[in-house]
Amino acid sequence: MTHTHRFLACLALALAVLLCACGASAFADAAPREVTVDSVDALLAAIDTDTTIYLKPGEYNLSTASDYGLEFYDGPYTWSYCYDGYELVIRNVSGLTLQPLPGEGDGEVLITAIPRYAEVIRFESCRDLSLWGLTLGHTTEPGFCAGGVLELDSCADVSIVGCGLYGCGVLGLQTVNCERINAFGCAIYQCSSGAVYSWGSRDLRLIECEIRDCGKAEAPAYSLFDINSTAGFALVNSLVHDNIAEYCLLDSSSSEVYFLGSEIGGNRLGALFASNLVVPVVDACSFPDNEIDSYFSQDSYFSAAPFVRSPDGQELGEEELRAMRREERGYDGPALAPSVSVTGTPGENGMEYRVSTVDELLSVIGSDTTVYLEGELFDWSTASNYGVYGGENYYWVDYYDGPSLIVCGVSNFHLIGQGKENTTLQAVPRYADVLAFENCSDISVTGLTAGHLKGEFGTCSGDVLAFQDCRDFLVSDCGLFGCGVYGLRVCDSAGGRVLDTEIYECSSGAAQLYRSEDLLFEGCSVHDCVSRWEWDAGTPVNQIYLYNCEDCLYNGTALHEDYNEVGDAALLPGQKTRESDASAGLTLLFHEMQLHPEDGFTMHVGDGPLQFTARLDGAVQPEGLRYLWISSDPSCLSLTPSPDGTACGVSCLAPAEGGVALVVAAQAEGFSAAVALPVYLLP
Repeated sequence: MTHTHRFLACLALALAVLLCACGASAFADAAPREVTVDSVDALLAAIDTDTTIYLKPGEYNLSTASDYGLEFYDGPYTWSYCYDGYELVIRNVSGLTLQPLPGEGDGEVLITAIPRYAEVIRFESCRDLSLWGLTLGHTTEPGFCAGGVLELDSCADVSIVGCGLYGCGVLGLQTVNCERINAFGCAIYQCSSGAVYSWGSRDLRLIECEIRDCGKAEAPAYSLFDINSTAGFALVNSLVHDNIAEYCLLDSSSSEVYFLGSEIGGNRLGALFASNLVVPVVDACSFPDNEIDSYFSQDSYFSAAPFVRSPDGQELGEEELRAMRREERGYDGPALAPSVSVTGTPGENGMEYRVSTVDELLSVIGSDTTVYLEGELFDWSTASNYGVYGGENYYWVDYYDGPSLIVCGVSNFHLIGQGKENTTLQAVPRYADVLAFENCSDISVTGLTAGHLKGEFGTCSGDVLAFQDCRDFLVSDCGLFGCGVYGLRVCDSAGGRVLDTEIYECSSGAAQLYRSEDLLFEGCSVHDCVSRWEWDAGTPVNQIYLYNCEDCLYNGTALHEDYNEVGDAALLPGQKTRESDASAGLTLLFHEMQLHPEDGFTMHVGDGPLQFTARLDGAVQPEGLRYLWISSDPSCLSLTPSPDGTACGVSCLAPAEGGVALVVAAQAEGFSAAVALPVYLLP
């Protein structure tokens, strides 16, 4: 059967299924716009919501578009840079259908892209999307590919029917934070790294599909099906043959994974099944003529028992799988996702919610939303859906040792704690970011502390807060602590403000900024960020790292490319430094703070021997210096010098109305000066 005939058969069957499920009257209300196109520019111009686009036979090389490479902030599509060119991103549309023009015979509709690092097409935040009878892949120019064929990012209710997805793309189909994706009668072939990669998704089905010729003897594919943090993946009545890969199925932190009525034959595999959480369900499949090192992975990370399960829960080992015979099976989809109901109230910025648990917080993430955190600790690992499919506006990604939370595609979203002493966001996995935002705008995180679960220092590779492809974000009155590698990571973003925030105990520095612009740090304190490899030596890494960034300021000073030292000398909120001339040419440096102490308030000066010299008539006069505190209200503060006299601690004794003005000073015989010293607050 040719690819076109397979498509027509699939089309007829799919329409029959839809008519049975929905009734013919369901189509009476739908009146999408219909457009016929015969060129790339005409195809792009027709992309819109509630639109059916009929493509005449031929090749549509997206890299030949007249607007190729231009970035559009509005509209249904844009071009995204990808190292050796640009990829097409179709976004925020619903009810879009792409299919061949009926009655055009056996002519093939081929959609291609030239850049080897580009996805052929990436759909982002789309709903009710249909692709019928298309063939997608990279052009045949030689070269190593790093991009896939079809990527779905934050999409739902997608039908891919009778399509061919081919290499040299590394992956045929990728889904990230998607729900209800149905590939029916499709062929995925000649992809170098695998057929399907699912990340943080729910209900992904491959029915009557063919997976073939992925991977090569000299460069095996990694995994034909790489299912990560996903709830509900099913390979049903499909054929998987002539592939060379390390794994057939790599199941990482996923649930409800099914192999039903399928034949996996004629493949060269390191292992058939690898799982680290819940073993897959296998029923009525056959495994003929494979070259397999092991039916079940020997990798210590994938520690599930060496078996899969039958639909009724029985353990199936290698012997049972060898004896299994193929029969067609049906599939009704995964169990319903758990739901949490939180009542909100209308506010100036949209809906407002008050939450006290992680599940409540996750359930209200969305645009035009303000969330007040009324609990003390929000530990992501306590979520009922931790590590599997999240929701429309967030998903989980498993970074080796556990899931990381990513909030995506929201605008006008604000997260407000009760103060950094009273509200904490916590991640347990050391490779996870504590909280990441992706493709968001007008968002803020205020009045809280965020960090990894306290443990042995130096074991993290995740950051604390991360912003990817974001616009106009605010971090204010927060504490960001290690063991995160960086307190803040910003990539491909603009218009960020980090105000009155403390960053400490991170192993590689305060912030890492990539390809971003218009970022401002004001009133921030950075301290105790010490290299995890040189902790004993006390090597400081109180730095902000920049790569290809513009218009970035830290406390009024422009940041330059590469590493910028910030650290303990940075001023806390309310601090000010002034200098004046005195007799004998002595320069006086005054370091003042307006404090509003509360019970339990502690402040520290210096993190080791203080390196201070006073200058008199141009000569250095370090001998006989001692350090003093001067307070406008001594009854409110207790001042305690360290044993060697090089550092002082300040503790609050009682609240003071209007605050306390504090000056750190140094004195030597015959003269005195107030000096600016490293000062920071301790939790």
